[in-house]
Amino acid sequence: MKHSSHHIVFLSITDFIGISPGAEHYYGSLQYDGGFDNEYKDRQKVRLEHKLSREEIRTLNRKNEMRMPGLGNAYEVGDESENFSSEQQLIDLAIEKYKEVHPGAGYLVVGRPGILDPFMVVAGNDEAVMGEANRLFEEFEGLERDNRGALPKDLGATADAIELNWHQLLQTWWADILREKMEAK
Repeated sequence: MKHSSHHIVFLSITDFIGISPGAEHYYGSLQYDGGFDNEYKDRQKVRLEHKLSREEIRTLNRKNEMRMPGLGNAYEVGDESENFSSEQQLIDLAIEKYKEVHPGAGYLVVGRPGILDPFMVVAGNDEAVMGEANRLFEEFEGLERDNRGALPKDLGATADAIELNWHQLLQTWWADILREKMEAK
């Protein structure tokens, strides 16, 4: 069976805010997912970097000086960094770069490949598809979970149906796998 996809690029966002003392930055990478027909294996994952603004340089150098006196001028004009001051700054750069990194990409979603949950679509070829995908994402996120974040058993079929609908829009090859999973129940 030949599987197809709208060639999604995933924006994986990482941060250590609330986990590591003093952590305040976001990090991201773009990861192409062409499903079973992945033609970009050699360019699968790309870390995002940006040129530091003068304000970012001043802020980082001031913080360095406070933490390690004498090392306050570690950053200079033209330096690049994987540190992003906000999640939105990271998403904005990803929207600019995802088609450069993976020219065949149809959509950019915030999430990680291999996870079946619906994700937020932040850029793409078709506004109607994006709108419906994000509606399904919001519906999935709105499902009531227990204190561990797990869905109650009685919502399993609802979650599966939302996942299937999302993947039918964007990743038909995952939809085929989900359909087989649901039929096996």
